Amino acid sequence: MSKTASPMKIILTARQTGSVLYNFLLVQLNYIEWVSCTGLDYQAVKNGSEADFYINILEGNTLGEIIDICAFFRNKKKKSITVSSWNNSLVTGPTHFPGKSAGADSAILILQQEYGHPADKLELKSQITSTVSANDVRDNPDIFYTAFAGLLNELKILYNDKPAQRLNFVDGVRLFRLHQKDQATYESKYIYPIFDNGADGVPHESLADYKVLVGKFLHSVSQIKNGFFNAPPPEGPEDEYKNVAIIGGGTAGYLTALLFKEKYPKMQVTLIESSKIPVIGVGEATTPEIRSFLFGVLKFSAHEFYEKVKPTWKLGIKFFWGLPGDYYFNYPFGWPDVKSSYVADGDINNSSLTATLMDQESSFVVAANDGRGLQQYSTLSDDLFYALHLDNVSFINYLKIKAQEKGIIHIDDLIVDAERKVDSDELAAVIGETGRRHVYDFYVDCTGFSSLLLGKTLKSEYVSYDKSLFCDTAIVGNIPGVKKIKTYTYAESMDHGWCWNIPMRGEDHRGYVFSSGYCSIGEATDEFLRKNPEIRNPGIVRFKTGRHREICIGNVFAIGNSFAFVEPLESTGIHMIITEAKRLVNNFSELKRSPALRKKINTDINDNWDYLRDFLAIHYKFNKKFDTPFWKDCRALTDVSGIQDMIDLYHEVGLLSCANKSLVRMINSSIKDVIFGLVGFDVMMMGQGEIPKNFDRSVRNQHIWKSNVETWKAIRSLTVPVDKDLDILNEYLESRW
Repeated sequence: MSKTASPMKIILTARQTGSVLYNFLLVQLNYIEWVSCTGLDYQAVKNGSEADFYINILEGNTLGEIIDICAFFRNKKKKSITVSSWNNSLVTGPTHFPGKSAGADSAILILQQEYGHPADKLELKSQITSTVSANDVRDNPDIFYTAFAGLLNELKILYNDKPAQRLNFVDGVRLFRLHQKDQATYESKYIYPIFDNGADGVPHESLADYKVLVGKFLHSVSQIKNGFFNAPPPEGPEDEYKNVAIIGGGTAGYLTALLFKEKYPKMQVTLIESSKIPVIGVGEATTPEIRSFLFGVLKFSAHEFYEKVKPTWKLGIKFFWGLPGDYYFNYPFGWPDVKSSYVADGDINNSSLTATLMDQESSFVVAANDGRGLQQYSTLSDDLFYALHLDNVSFINYLKIKAQEKGIIHIDDLIVDAERKVDSDELAAVIGETGRRHVYDFYVDCTGFSSLLLGKTLKSEYVSYDKSLFCDTAIVGNIPGVKKIKTYTYAESMDHGWCWNIPMRGEDHRGYVFSSGYCSIGEATDEFLRKNPEIRNPGIVRFKTGRHREICIGNVFAIGNSFAFVEPLESTGIHMIITEAKRLVNNFSELKRSPALRKKINTDINDNWDYLRDFLAIHYKFNKKFDTPFWKDCRALTDVSGIQDMIDLYHEVGLLSCANKSLVRMINSSIKDVIFGLVGFDVMMMGQGEIPKNFDRSVRNQHIWKSNVETWKAIRSLTVPVDKDLDILNEYLESRW
């Protein structure tokens, strides 16, 4: 930078000799005319030395000394900036402009106020009074050269006094950004100026400027990391959201946060949850969508996931359902040929290789002798559709690790309230249990059944599904010591509802879903334990089925149970979380500027859930397993009006998946199905004994069908037991799955 007739005089205040390096770099780079270093304290400044600009180096100063130094700078009405090393990073700022912005003391005091608890205050003070040695500083020049790229840019702006060059300058409030060197080995930090309050509660600086800062940039106050701020300044067009907070953890919260970070790696993504709320240790059954999402979209290592989460395989659902007695049917993933299976065998239980493996409780790992007496293994996983059974605790713990690796900011706070903007459908902030305000551009409601943001705060109307789905309570428990692992979820009809079973390693997770309108909790518990005497300490979960009128209002989008819930009869919970998260993230960049887009998303997601309601309703409408009052009313009263046209077509025309292409297109254009397909509808109707009036029993190429069945049976005979295939996959087939 060229010198002028009025050189800038700069004074550094520091306690550590590491400040000599600051001095050296500033002089060598010729960005200023004169530098003074005060050495071990700032007495030279207090004794009368004057400068145009002060650089305050925090290392070695106590909290009280920092407050005194900043108060002195403020009284002198001189510009100053704070510089500090922090955990192998260098933080620069806040910059103090007289009458415009405050200094580091304001930042520190507000941070302490935000924490609220004495233990947190002590931890924060301990961090601030820690030091970084001069030797450590000299050994990592990347830190300093990177910091000075930003610091010298600041000095250049001040020296030339050209407001047009002041980046991020809003109504006189300057935001300082630290610039990162290309080959720097640390994470750059971003520091915002923060205003402090006087005894009367009025900011020391201009109240107007204070309001500007709070309204536009003070959201970073809520994102505390390592005792300082760590939030990038707003970037990009003004009609785009710059940051997002996921309120609530669990499966919905972490999958959404990870998807945001994968799609927008530079965006600030924060997840706020309370450690006071434990993760419920239940099994989660899924659909094949889980694999493509985790290992494709999120790019997780399948082998690492297997090691850490220890899932079991799911080839489909076995339904003890439909007809009286011991009757059951298999609903495998993929595209089963239910027609050929029914014509040949009188049931649909061998409609595909997957169905055959389910029926014989076989895995998809095949063992064969290589001719030399050695056992060789291969997997059918590339040829099969399959999903996973997950232990909820292990799954969420793994997601937490991945979120930390991706740089997702985590805040431990229980959000108890939310604040709406005046005359607006948007949120201004969410409020923690200590009164702490968290301010962001966009909020994702993952608060579960409470629906704190979408339901309670923004008052989105709730649409009940109780005319189609009567159940409202579940009894849950585990059966320990189970040695034989099944490759399917099963759903078993009970007197007042149904029972699920999710097989995990060493135990089965079971639950009885029933309607409290037909039996008491005590009666349901007796029935549940009578059929499952090994259950220990069963718990009660109450729920309601339905959705809210909107999934997105203003700057809030709900995902998971905070928007909608149906009982897990088809294991759709995580599938719908993924569907909703994709819909949000894939449209996020246009969401702020397009009310029409929000309306379209609301309509489409509502239609997805309404079809899911209708698909589950046919499970009740046509189940003839029992003649208890509950099931009689289900057959007589279940509302299937939303899917009645498909039921009529099925009965009159035949299997919908086998219909002519024109009819298939018409049906698919009229429904919003994101899971089952027409073959899924056919399986549920055929499986429950609903045979179309005009069922065509002719099978083309019947010899091919018989050959396929024989091949499937031969393959099945070579499969290894499920409890062995887990170890084999890990040891021999790491690269395949």
